[in-house]
Amino acid sequence: MPGLLLFSSWFCLILVIAVLARTFIERRQELLSMRTFFLLGFAYFYLTAGILFAAGFGAAAPSEGQTLLALAQPFFLAVYFLGEKLGGLFTPATKFVPNVAMNPSTPGLLVTIGILVTISVASLIYTRGEFTAFGLIVFQVRGALAATAVGLATYLLLAKRFNPIAWSIFFGVLILGSAATLAGTSGRRGWLSVLLAIFWGWYYFRLRFHSTGTIAAKAAIPAAIGVFLLLGYSAVRHKADESTASSRLQQIAEIVRNPRINTRAMIANLNQDTPYNTVFIMDFYPDYYDKHVFAGAFYALVHPIPRGLWPEKPVGLGIEIEEQMGAQANLAPGIIGHGWAEAQWFGIFYYALFFGVFVRFLDEVVRRYIWNPYVIAVMGCTLGNIFALPRGDTPLFFVNVAFSYLFLFVLLYAIRVTLGPVFAGFQAIYPAGVHHHGTDDETGYSPEEAVSDYGPDPYSTDPYDTAREEPEPPSAPRPARSLWD
Repeated sequence: MPGLLLFSSWFCLILVIAVLARTFIERRQELLSMRTFFLLGFAYFYLTAGILFAAGFGAAAPSEGQTLLALAQPFFLAVYFLGEKLGGLFTPATKFVPNVAMNPSTPGLLVTIGILVTISVASLIYTRGEFTAFGLIVFQVRGALAATAVGLATYLLLAKRFNPIAWSIFFGVLILGSAATLAGTSGRRGWLSVLLAIFWGWYYFRLRFHSTGTIAAKAAIPAAIGVFLLLGYSAVRHKADESTASSRLQQIAEIVRNPRINTRAMIANLNQDTPYNTVFIMDFYPDYYDKHVFAGAFYALVHPIPRGLWPEKPVGLGIEIEEQMGAQANLAPGIIGHGWAEAQWFGIFYYALFFGVFVRFLDEVVRRYIWNPYVIAVMGCTLGNIFALPRGDTPLFFVNVAFSYLFLFVLLYAIRVTLGPVFAGFQAIYPAGVHHHGTDDETGYSPEEAVSDYGPDPYSTDPYDTAREEPEPPSAPRPARSLWD
């Protein structure tokens, strides 16, 4: 029933916009959060695409699957928000995140950035031809390595914004990171993570002390440039014969030299296939095809096992529906499609609940270590995958997120243990307007020991905690409160 799906998509889109708008206007939570990116991804891959699909752009006949999707979208959001609420129970577990607090000195930042960029660029060499064990690992995390390096380069630039060398380092890291994430693939998630790492670092290292209006004014033009670059790249990313690092950079340079909007690429980007594929799954699962309960969790668990050792290892749902639909494309099952294929309504329930808890936990990690630039840079290393989780293959993207965090935290912990004492011998640097007095061994840089030229930190309390209230500081956004107040 296209009419019901159209109504459901509009209703859920307005709901998501209202939730995010309330956050932005009242500053009830950090403006850039895992929650923001996940909800934007759900709105993009399901709701705006669902509106176009229901309006006739999907070229599909009415079916029961459309009615089921119309009912599933609000159901998913309701359970997801419940999961976010329940995720607060796992806040104490954030203390088990490896301590990578280091003195943010110029040598410390430069050495760390250099290590990250070197490993990321080395992946271009070690992933040629047959994959080695090292090549397989760095292929999985090279985008996260590049994005973390860009995040730390952003911190360095904000602390030395009038230094031409800092600008050169920033753009050099951005170019190398872009090359590492674009080469040998037509995907955009890695490069999206690199671009988003700039805004993530800019926000947490400086912009979060400004008003929402000021943030919007400062970020509008850079954000528009980023969207333009992504749209331009979308039109050329499938050219397999031009996927080397140098070719990809030449494509980006050509987009910059000859800026133009490709209408077909823009429409294709809006008209995502996620609703279409989810409807197919709801029409044919479980009557014609079937998957077992928690198949996605099992897939994520066994994913690290090389297929050479286990040829029958499960494949992603996206690959399965390619064969079932007779398509020659990279299909998006959607997070709702994954849940339905595994256990129908119960499957949608546990996918929504799990990712509500998971996203909340990631935001709690950010809040706990919000004054530690190294942790903030790592947490922003895979935002492209967070944004794409609603698209699917969701278990695969979850593995990418989890493995990226694991690899980066272990790597930075090793750097802290071996080089941290050396970095501590140099003077720390901070972005203009933010000053710190002392460090905290557990979190790196404690909000209780930090001040800002823009007033007290408005986010030093739990953004979900309704029981904790603080007086409103003068000329600063309201203290963070619970979304459900």
